[in-house]
Amino acid sequence: MVITKMNEKIRNLAAQAGAPRADYPYETVVLTTVELEKFAESIVQECIGVVTDTTNDSEWDGYNQATACAIKEHFGVK
Repeated sequence: MVITKMNEKIRNLAAQAGAPRADYPYETVVLTTVELEKFAESIVQECIGVVTDTTNDSEWDGYNQATACAIKEHFGVK
């Protein structure tokens, strides 16, 4: 997979997945299949974190947890 014009958060997730660091906005990064899977899973985990960490309101806790579970199930991540 070739990734260009990544924002900083996406660039950091790609680097954590093992991709070489692309410090310039138009630099191309190529990911192996294993790196791509790790990268995709890290994006899903980041989204789950956003869903579960956005509120301290107990009224929404059950909804947020159900949404996080649905995202995990949809993408097949643990």
